[in-house]
Amino acid sequence: MLSQTKFGRILEAFLGYGFPIIGSGIAFAVLYNNTNRGFVILLLLLLSNLVIFVGSKKLFAATMLVESLRFSSVCAITVISSVILVELSFPFFLPKDYSQTMESTRTDTAMRRLKDFHPDRVFGQFNGKDIEQIDTIRNADIAWHKPGSNFVYFGYDPNRKMRYLNFHGWNSTGHFDNDYVINKPAHVFRVVVIGDSYVESVQVPLELTFHKLTETALNQSKLLPQGRRYEFVALGNSGFGQRDEFDVLKTQGIKYDPDLVIIALCGNDFCDDDPELKWELIKAGGTITPPVRQLAHHGFVALAFTKKRLEDVFRNRIEMNPELLQWSKQDIPKVEKAWRRTLDYAKKSRDICQARGINFLLMYVGSEIEVRYALDPAGTIANLKAMGGPHATMDWDILKSVQRMKTYCDKFHINFASLVGPLAEAQGRTGKVVFADHYSFFGQEVVANTLTCFMKQFTILRKTIKDSVDHCFNHQSLDHDR
Repeated sequence: MLSQTKFGRILEAFLGYGFPIIGSGIAFAVLYNNTNRGFVILLLLLLSNLVIFVGSKKLFAATMLVESLRFSSVCAITVISSVILVELSFPFFLPKDYSQTMESTRTDTAMRRLKDFHPDRVFGQFNGKDIEQIDTIRNADIAWHKPGSNFVYFGYDPNRKMRYLNFHGWNSTGHFDNDYVINKPAHVFRVVVIGDSYVESVQVPLELTFHKLTETALNQSKLLPQGRRYEFVALGNSGFGQRDEFDVLKTQGIKYDPDLVIIALCGNDFCDDDPELKWELIKAGGTITPPVRQLAHHGFVALAFTKKRLEDVFRNRIEMNPELLQWSKQDIPKVEKAWRRTLDYAKKSRDICQARGINFLLMYVGSEIEVRYALDPAGTIANLKAMGGPHATMDWDILKSVQRMKTYCDKFHINFASLVGPLAEAQGRTGKVVFADHYSFFGQEVVANTLTCFMKQFTILRKTIKDSVDHCFNHQSLDHDR
């Protein structure tokens, strides 16, 4: 009996003190992961604990539960009310440096900035005159990679000195592309392009992405046999590395029965594929992390700001962005190990395609540093060393990563192409920059011209992939192929 009495008291204490707090925590976690209505969640939790506070005296009047339930519910109410009060007051004291976080969260919080943003152009399903319809835009279903929803990108084109908004919708699979039927139609040559944000290309209207420009140019070509056409299916996701792209190929890309798969390899993929380097990359670059972005999704601006501030503390302890370490002349073990892992995943993607008789091309998207180095080697190294600290003492080899990729692909007979040459040639010849936030509008055109040349050589003139790459990616000028 004594044991039962002790157990009963322990159970009552646990339920009394624990249920409102633990229950509120569980309810918050479930609702937080299934809805973006942050304040609705807090109000529901507040109401629930008020009900516990008021109702416990009637339901458990003769037990020990009353005081413990009322005490713990008051604690929960205090915490929830404090969070609500802070979140409601924070916008009135919004620090100026938080605007970068607000802009980068890719959520409906960005909609609040539309009235303060005066673009020169508006793209997508709105035109310049429609920018006055702010309420319509703000009430749109804005989400990140949510099938059937919309998104808005705030951009700047350095070549035209133009600020712009790019509105677009995600397709039925949650990608920035048209919808294509799974069963490939007859007389269609289908190309599946898989990659990270460079394939995603939300920085420009869909029709001006490199894959759609290529598709259009090929389908308008006089060299194309009558009745035949091309389809470019883009499966791009920001932050993906080769491991994620390998999974996309297995689970989605193969379903489209492609004739050619192009895997886009980005210079930071070796970081994306390595948890430790990924963490450093995000912190060093000041990139908005998923937790911060999710908090902003819910309207928890103050909590998102606090989380970002804590991440900045860790960022300040990182001496060099890990992405830059790949260009150290001396081999850095963790970088070499990460690069090997990334290239091994690219090989696995090739092997899947090879087993199914699908043509495969690994395409390096290039980087702004490599393009600048191709045009001004001495100036680029001087600017890197001027960053001070380890940047000044490191021996730089900007050609190292492309050579690393070529060596690996030659060893395992993987078709490989680098866009550094075409991008640098175009920027040097025209004076227009090819990189802004990712590819500029002009950069998208350069990539499209290169891919169009490659596709004509490979599919119309019947050259091998290697010969087509040599002709189009390694030539100094593509004017004759446009």
